[in-house]
Amino acid sequence: MSLRTALLVALLGWVAVAFGQLPTGLPQVKPGPTSPSGFVSARAVLDNLIESVKDGDYDAARQSLDLSRLNFALRENEGRRRVQMLVAILNRIDGFLLEEMSDHADRDRVRIPVRTSKESFAAGQIELVPDANGGWLVSSETVDALPDVWHAVRDQPPINNLPSRFEGEIDLSQRLRARFGSAWWKEVLGLELWQWLGLAVLAVTGLVLPRLAASAVRSKPVLRKRFVVGTTWIAVSLIWQVALLVFDLPTALHITALLLARIVAAVAAIIVGISVIDSVLRAASQRTTGLGRRADSIFFPILRNFVRFLWIVVILVGFLSSLDINVTGIVAGLGIGGLVLALAAKDSVENVFGSVTILFDMPFGIGDWVKIGDVNGIVEEINLRSTRIRTFSDSVITLPNSNLTKAAVENYGARRRRRVDMPFEVGHANDLAAVIAMCDDVRTYMESADRVAPDSAYVYVTAVSDTAVKVTVQGYILTDDYREELETRQALVTKILEVARERGVHLGPHAVPMPAG
Repeated sequence: MSLRTALLVALLGWVAVAFGQLPTGLPQVKPGPTSPSGFVSARAVLDNLIESVKDGDYDAARQSLDLSRLNFALRENEGRRRVQMLVAILNRIDGFLLEEMSDHADRDRVRIPVRTSKESFAAGQIELVPDANGGWLVSSETVDALPDVWHAVRDQPPINNLPSRFEGEIDLSQRLRARFGSAWWKEVLGLELWQWLGLAVLAVTGLVLPRLAASAVRSKPVLRKRFVVGTTWIAVSLIWQVALLVFDLPTALHITALLLARIVAAVAAIIVGISVIDSVLRAASQRTTGLGRRADSIFFPILRNFVRFLWIVVILVGFLSSLDINVTGIVAGLGIGGLVLALAAKDSVENVFGSVTILFDMPFGIGDWVKIGDVNGIVEEINLRSTRIRTFSDSVITLPNSNLTKAAVENYGARRRRRVDMPFEVGHANDLAAVIAMCDDVRTYMESADRVAPDSAYVYVTAVSDTAVKVTVQGYILTDDYREELETRQALVTKILEVARERGVHLGPHAVPMPAG
């Protein structure tokens, strides 16, 4: 494990432990379910609870309970468990009839006593109270006390014919504890031995399964390895989350372990999603032939980065939602802070639009030689926010994409052919007929060369001065590769020198001609 990975794991662990200590989670996030307008009385609350459980809609059933005192990481799973407990308890209250409850909201609270039998002591009570919005809920104190009340009445038979078909799943931790026997009930460092054993099994599962998966695909491509290992981590996380429901751990430890499991699942989901995105776009790039090299070097890289970004946002929102954090409420409640954030992110938004402009205009691609303002070099990478250019001095310059929407971009890499312009001078002492013959020979060579456009070859005597005669050599090299351009230029210079020697023409404003070869 590298130092960077170790530091990241330590940071995630610290965050999980910190959140595990919070009694109700983040402030101003989602303090608990608000009462729908139909909860106008205690009877309406219990009616919603029973009907929702009957229909299997536990999200709706949780709306009957004030879960504000439960840690936000536990509200979904633990809220469902408390709903089941409450229905099971109501099913064991002798004389409980929903139809006989008052449907008026003029009382400050309603209490339903819970007794172990008709004539024995009270095991507790179910209390329903008005909330701050004017509706009614099962009180948070009742929600906290439900496990104790359930343990007091669980041995009594159901008598009220309420929808309690899930009662067998309510106390799995106690059933598991009983299977280990009393020798495993000894408490060590705050946990019983069977709980330590369960945590050890989970830890071994997290260490062994991903390693086995990595070994099985060691010889496979990188993207396939990431997919398999990431999927294995998701499976391990799901195993952890299911097992934690029956280990009956202390609240802080339960929340910490659950949060770590969900962080692992979120990171693994990001890795798996990115590997799938890269595989799909790579296959699409290989099968798409009509868009050309420019599309391969611009369209697919930017599209890949954009889809990756969306996938990470989706996983992040899902992760926060799994913790019962109201993401929509956070965004809507930013207010002035959101305006400040938007202003601060203005440059980032401009950079994203700059990348979209590059995507549609395709002014250059990866590997192109470009000049943007004072920057001259080869495009190495195009991201959502910036473009990286490696200069010819081997340094890397990062340009914000917003600059590219305003600057003039000169793309040398997009040239269909490269211009050749090689003027030189010959002295007056040379024979003019020999100079013209040399021009004809060089022009003939250029017209027959493979990489020179034949209709672009111009080699003529174009000017005279008091010291020399000027010869102009112009043409276009048919290549978009810089190495081929240099090779063609070298061959042309070599040919000019050879023809000059053959014709006895001296290059340069000097009086002595070159000896004929």
